[in-house]
Amino acid sequence: TFDWAAVDGNPQIRGAEVPSSLIFARGSSTLTNSMKASLRQAARAVIRQGGLVYVTGFAQNGEIASAWRLESLAQKRAEVVAKYLTTLGVRQWVTYQGHAGVRSPWNTARERRVAISTEPFYG
Repeated sequence: TFDWAAVDGNPQIRGAEVPSSLIFARGSSTLTNSMKASLRQAARAVIRQGGLVYVTGFAQNGEIASAWRLESLAQKRAEVVAKYLTTLGVRQWVTYQGHAGVRSPWNTARERRVAISTEPFYG
């Protein structure tokens, strides 16, 4: 896992976010065909950029009946995406983490997303 930087209680994505369209259905951690297509493009960008890869899963309040399961849903979303990226040839250091309970005033689908970001490795 990796350390969060939070602003006003909301997590901030670490590194430079890779454009992708990864909005999950409510209560789901299943990748759709369109998400897999988006991940193929994201994988090419990640491989090209190199460095460390961060996969951050989110789950929104009220998405499932058991609020205590939100963290595991967010974590599972991040894990599914991270594992799929490795099947696409991403061989950099991939780290994933979930964050539950994110809520904006607009209650949007964006709160059910997974973000992929990269950061240079200065080892």
